[in-house]
Amino acid sequence: MITEIFTTADKRLYKAKAAGRNKIMID
Repeated sequence: MITEIFTTADKRLYKAKAAGRNKIMID
């Protein structure tokens, strides 16, 4: 279960980083 929590957190962080990079690229 711990691994599942970490994977979900990693996915959220990955999406957040991707969104931030996309915003920077667009700007």
